[in-house]
Amino acid sequence: MASFTSEQCKVFEEFKAYDWEKDKVFQAGVANILKAMAKPTPTKAASPSPHDADYDEFRHGQQQEELLQVLRAKHFYFNKFKEPFSLDEYLAYELEEDKKEQEQRFERVEVYDFDNDERYLQGLPNIIQGWVNKQLNDGKNGKLWDKARLDLEYTKTKAVYYSSCIEKVDVGAYMLWKHDKESKEVSVCPFANLWQNKGKADLGPQLISDDFLCVDVPKSTGGYTIAWASPATRNLLTAARLTQLSKALDDAGNDDNVTSLFLTATVADTASPFDMGSPDKQIETKDTKTISQGVAYDATYRHVRGKGDDKRSHDDAVKAVDHLNNVYTRQLIQQLLTSKARAKPTVAYLNGSLPLHVAPLMLWPGYLRVATEHALIPCHVTLGHAPAPPLLLYTLCQQRMAARKPVPGGYFAFLALAPPELARLRAPELLRIGLVDVFVPENQLNDVILHTKRMAFCPEPNTSMAVQMILSMFSSYPGPERVSTWQNAIEQVFGDVHQPEVSFATVLGRLEQLDNAWSKQILEHWATLPPVLLKAIFKATQQVQEKSPSEILALEEGINRAWRQSADYQQFCDGKRDWQSSLDADDDAELVNAYFEARAAEPSDDTHAFEYEISSSDVIEAPTPAMVCPVTGQASSADAKCPVTGQSNVAAKCPVTGQSNADAKCPVTGQSSSEAKCPVTGQNNADAKCPVSGQSSADANKCPVTGQSNSGAKCPVTGQTSATGTCPAADKPKDA
Repeated sequence: MASFTSEQCKVFEEFKAYDWEKDKVFQAGVANILKAMAKPTPTKAASPSPHDADYDEFRHGQQQEELLQVLRAKHFYFNKFKEPFSLDEYLAYELEEDKKEQEQRFERVEVYDFDNDERYLQGLPNIIQGWVNKQLNDGKNGKLWDKARLDLEYTKTKAVYYSSCIEKVDVGAYMLWKHDKESKEVSVCPFANLWQNKGKADLGPQLISDDFLCVDVPKSTGGYTIAWASPATRNLLTAARLTQLSKALDDAGNDDNVTSLFLTATVADTASPFDMGSPDKQIETKDTKTISQGVAYDATYRHVRGKGDDKRSHDDAVKAVDHLNNVYTRQLIQQLLTSKARAKPTVAYLNGSLPLHVAPLMLWPGYLRVATEHALIPCHVTLGHAPAPPLLLYTLCQQRMAARKPVPGGYFAFLALAPPELARLRAPELLRIGLVDVFVPENQLNDVILHTKRMAFCPEPNTSMAVQMILSMFSSYPGPERVSTWQNAIEQVFGDVHQPEVSFATVLGRLEQLDNAWSKQILEHWATLPPVLLKAIFKATQQVQEKSPSEILALEEGINRAWRQSADYQQFCDGKRDWQSSLDADDDAELVNAYFEARAAEPSDDTHAFEYEISSSDVIEAPTPAMVCPVTGQASSADAKCPVTGQSNVAAKCPVTGQSNADAKCPVTGQSSSEAKCPVTGQNNADAKCPVSGQSSADANKCPVTGQSNSGAKCPVTGQTSATGTCPAADKPKDA
């Protein structure tokens, strides 16, 4: 880039601003100047006629030559009568100024608020519709779009609109400028992601709400976003929050401008930003991201029961839990079966762990479900206030997978009774059994959300196709799944449980006969659970084959309600484990059948039931990360060691002299801290004196002229002390 002096710039600007129209001398002589400067035109063939194909090119070249001649004439005149300057330097200056102005226009394109421009938003659906149609045609020829192509089309669309409706811009030059700018912003270091940001994807600003939900309604048409946005409370689902979520789903379903829904959550992350583990320990997966801690059953029960240990306080707490379960099941899950929102494409993003009992809210089979490496669903049977597995979710997923890649026989029956070690399902397993549809790495999640929302502008009937086009672009391989690892054993033990003649005792006998590590894990887990509840869940898995979705949902609710009415539940709430019956008992049919009686599935009158509300006790403060070495990942502690010398804080020595803190000496003079002396005067701390005045530290508070100390100091002119003296000038009259 050329550099110009301030004087040159001043002359150039004067030349640009000069009023040539009012200069009569220039106007009178410009024709003669042009004639004198005109170059002889070489003989050419006849000029093209207006009907020739290259006439426009010829005419444009002729006009450019005339403009250049006028500029030369102006320069000739200004150079002779005003200020002399170089025409070539002026042209370079003009080119530089044009580039600056052009870049400023490009920057204005970058910061323009397209999302709030109604004209732009109204025209976007038709453009995206054209992209989808082109993708469908290109896909037949194997030419599928990728992220770079989609970004290019979006950038071009914005630039064309801006140039047409806002401010004239060279679209081609803008595209090149943006490409060069983005290329420069990419780090050239291949290890740029391995230091402070190792293992941490930048998800940008996270949505936080005091009211649990953050809802983004489209301004004209497009996607409707519902975000669980209370990570401080681990997105705990109270009755009020469930009602709020139900209303948001209804609003989206009833809004004709909404083409699709997006369900996401701000996860609570407990990971330290520098937690890299120890090189001496086995590598283990750390689950630090939590989407939600589930429905507030436990908080409701504990709040209502309080410190009471009598049956009445227990019954009151059960009534409150029944009411909360009724809100969740009858209001929200039933809504997923009948809501108008089901007809609209819905994308759910799973970027953390989610309790099994609320999995249907994010993993409903009608959704397009996207999982990252942090996705985790603990599907094992566990005790709680609502221990029934999501049988409806399992059944619908099994039906969907039957036409694609069938799930191993009896797998969902196994999952309903499995121990934690075998049923903590991550993205590979969730994909295999149909609980999620797409895997994307967390570091690409922001791009996926951004592009799917953009494509949601595509009108029906191609909205779903447009969104799926984005998901297919980002879809990645999640790694090997573990479902097939135990497939043979699962099919051998649980493969025929849907047949009425197969009983719980039959499955129990098969596990005992198998007698391997897999079967022993299951039996050991069963030994900790109420046998009657296990047998009821087993019986429920046999009955779902012949029931409708609504009946399966009622079956789930009935098992949970009957469990809360049982003596085993009272034992669980009291912290005891004196269960009814045993695993191998055959005389507990009446207790098991009680879980399926009609009264168990019918909710009681809970109009005035207690509803738990979020309080300060539910707010979980994020842990403050310890100071950690960015190289080794070691936290600050007494036994932390240097990765170079292997020394700890206690045994630390200087790597140059080998000295420790206790015996440290100056490497130049050999003196220790106790015998240190000034290398100039040879004095130590005890007898140190100023080399100029000769004063010691004890004499340092004396005036070097009079020798007086602070306590007895007197003015050398008047002899007054600071206690009694007054300034002689202050006693003079004002007119003196």
